[in-house]
Amino acid sequence: MFLGVLLASLVQTLHSPTPAQRSSVEVQIPETSLWASLELPEWEHDPQLETRLSEQYGRGALTAGRFGRATLTLRHVAATDGRASGAWRDELGSGEAFEVGSIACLRTEQRLPGEARTMVRFTALPVAGGHVFQLHVNALRVGEVDSCSQPQFEAIVRSWKLQSVRRGRPADLPLAARDELFLGLQAWPGWADSLPEGDEPSPVRLFVRAELGLLAPGATLDTEAGYERARRALAEIASPSRDERALLLACEDALGSAALAGGDAQRALAHFERASALASALPHSGRGSIELDCARALARLGRDDAALDALARALAAEARLLLRARDEPDFARLRTSLRFRELVHLAD
Repeated sequence: MFLGVLLASLVQTLHSPTPAQRSSVEVQIPETSLWASLELPEWEHDPQLETRLSEQYGRGALTAGRFGRATLTLRHVAATDGRASGAWRDELGSGEAFEVGSIACLRTEQRLPGEARTMVRFTALPVAGGHVFQLHVNALRVGEVDSCSQPQFEAIVRSWKLQSVRRGRPADLPLAARDELFLGLQAWPGWADSLPEGDEPSPVRLFVRAELGLLAPGATLDTEAGYERARRALAEIASPSRDERALLLACEDALGSAALAGGDAQRALAHFERASALASALPHSGRGSIELDCARALARLGRDDAALDALARALAAEARLLLRARDEPDFARLRTSLRFRELVHLAD
């Protein structure tokens, strides 16, 4: 059934133009800080195809859509047991094997009814950060014309990255930080050896090592110290670039989160306020959730009016935070406030 839906989608795209909407695809793995990203020409999300993918794979289905005249699906298979990409290929697929760097791939072909029509299916099995993914591209060949050739598929696979982003989206982080995060996740669990600190580590390296340290259960790395060292180095720059400000924001936010988790609301507030100011100027897609944490810190400090102001800014930036705000334990005292109830749409 799923193959039939893919074929129908491909036939449709061969007879109708596909608008070029965006070239970057970013999707978060549920209940993690991990984001998978791809670079695609003429990407168009296909909700119907994604629904079919979800029916087959449940929460593992990440995204589905079309690019040009081919379809693409991406799913999260599982947390790995230490096996490399090639071992997963042996278990999950069959066909003509090939590699794109360290990523094991497969190619299969199926003749279709009609003259000179062939379904070409490519599969890639990237492994990173202790997780394995399955990337499929289905291309219809009519005569000698491929809707996605093997070189085009290989370019897509080379663009695939996995990153850890706790606030906002991958594009909110500097490219250098994203690249180093991916290198560390590719080397998982030996990420620390792949990213040595060195004698004079850069702020990017300090930040990335701290970020990856948060993902490693039982890690001995003092992640908060890493963020603080990166923050101090960045704060000393007289005229920081946009990337340096984005990295400083991430450090302030991380330190604020650590302070709030440790019960130091005053220190958390100072970090979140600096992060919020940077997010407003950049701008940053996670600004609303930073403001929400500002509101949490203010509420813990008993500054209710200021907490409600911060909550209003949070919901104005990200309306999806409304349900989280309703259930936030730090706002328990605020729930008797008419303004709070109006903000979260609970007023009579």
